Amino acid sequence: MNLVTGNAVNSYKSENYIWVEIDLSRSFPGELSGNGWIANTDLVNTPGLSSLAYCS
Repeated sequence: MNLVTGNAVNSYKSENYIWVEIDLSRSFPGELSGNGWIANTDLVNTPGLSSLAYCS
């Protein structure tokens, strides 16, 4: 995921989705470059339907 000032995830909310910006070269090394967006379900309005998970 791409971070902005303060180590916050660069995101955009639209209807019941939260769009998260990712670095394509890190997500798909050797295949893609630049930035892209993936959508995650809005957990406030639709809890339990997340397509993203925290990994440490």
